Amino acid sequence: MRRLVTLLASLTATACAPVWQGEPSDHFDGVRFHNDVPVQKSLIDVMRWMLSRDPAAWPEQLPPPEPVRPVARTGPGELIITPVNHATLLIQMDGLNVLTDPIWSKRCSPVQWAGPARVHAPAVRWRDLPPIDLVLISHNHYDHLDLATLQALESAHKPVVIAPLNNAYIIEQAGIPRGRIVELDWWERSEHAPITVTATPAQHWSRRGIDDARKSLWSGFWLQGAAGTVFFAGDTGYGPLFTQMRERLGTPDMALLPIGAYEPRWFMQAQHMNPAEAVQAFLDLGANRALGMHYGTFQLTDEARDAPLQALSEALHAQQIPSQRFEAARFGAVYRVSPLTPGVIQQQPDESAPSTTCSACVVSACGTRPAARAPASNASMAARASGALPVAPTSTGNPSRMLGRQDRRTLGCSAPTSSNSGMRSDSGT
Repeated sequence: MRRLVTLLASLTATACAPVWQGEPSDHFDGVRFHNDVPVQKSLIDVMRWMLSRDPAAWPEQLPPPEPVRPVARTGPGELIITPVNHATLLIQMDGLNVLTDPIWSKRCSPVQWAGPARVHAPAVRWRDLPPIDLVLISHNHYDHLDLATLQALESAHKPVVIAPLNNAYIIEQAGIPRGRIVELDWWERSEHAPITVTATPAQHWSRRGIDDARKSLWSGFWLQGAAGTVFFAGDTGYGPLFTQMRERLGTPDMALLPIGAYEPRWFMQAQHMNPAEAVQAFLDLGANRALGMHYGTFQLTDEARDAPLQALSEALHAQQIPSQRFEAARFGAVYRVSPLTPGVIQQQPDESAPSTTCSACVVSACGTRPAARAPASNASMAARASGALPVAPTSTGNPSRMLGRQDRRTLGCSAPTSSNSGMRSDSGT
């Protein structure tokens, strides 16, 4: 009963989500945001899916990826991308360190005793993160906006957080001050020298509670600097938005596109691309290279864990695209995009670093020494050393306690030594 009350409290905490105080637009009706096509499913559709589901079996836990210890920073004109898990990627670009949709928690859920659990550890251990300058949040679903991870990032790194409109009130619950949260509408830009971040349209939706559906915007992000251009799609279905981006922003050197969480199609198609649609998006964008993400970490939908890999291979073959131009991101690999030839992925120059070869490119562990870290308080330094994340803030927005081994341990990290220390409704994936 206590757990049920906790879950209900978590879901109702956003029932009174604020309405964005902005002018109506082609994707905002004055109360809720929307797409050109209906995306959010009805409650009847949700029940139909739940009652008819026949999900493929996933492993409960896989061996952890080879841990990656990223370099502290890249130089001007350098671009390194390290897939961590799900839609979390470390983008090191022109000396800035950027994290997308960071999640180190065991589950992507309002609570840590129920909901989708990760099947593999993050490829970058918490203590090995370099100083984080920017965090990009694409939307507020729990597998993309994880308050516990944001709270830990605030304690250790004090990053600037960039998110679509009307997400700041949620992000502030992680203790991040409003002055370091940037909210962007589609096509708006934010300068973070030496790179520019542009929020791009996405065909998706938002919800964290009972009555806050589509009150917060969703987006992708376009990063541009001397090292080139990177497009991070976040979560999205397929549509004309990719052609629109090419027309307005040009062609990216690297596209980070979702390829998982797409079955059953009658339910998921409007909000999640399958691999064949991701390949078409790659072509629409005119991208030089692409990495597939948003697969293989949390079982959110019905397809098998390795189904996106096979489907991506088949889609590339059907379009006669060389596999080295678009591959599924390998957790535990590091991708260096050549500053001389944009889009070319090269082996790291440090020959002492362990490396593996995949069919698409040469990848290698990036860096052989612990990365330098930003100054932090004694308490946050102790938390990082243990590998623990703070508990997600309560509905009042106040952090409570450090978690013990049994209730909130993050896979791939040691446990703390002490526990004191419109559209209509769907799954929210």
